[in-house]
Amino acid sequence: MAIFLFLLLVAVVLGLIGVVAEGLLYLLVIGIVVFLLALVYLGVRWRSKHSGPLR
Repeated sequence: MAIFLFLLLVAVVLGLIGVVAEGLLYLLVIGIVVFLLALVYLGVRWRSKHSGPLR
């Protein structure tokens, strides 16, 4: 869970810098990509943790 929170924090910081700083729009895009990767990571981890045997 700590990795997810760290990735989320990195995404927010990159997104804020990308929005505020002129000419650094690519940081916003990188922040969005990191956020999506964090969501994928959380989904994979949650699915492997909660998946049971097939019926």
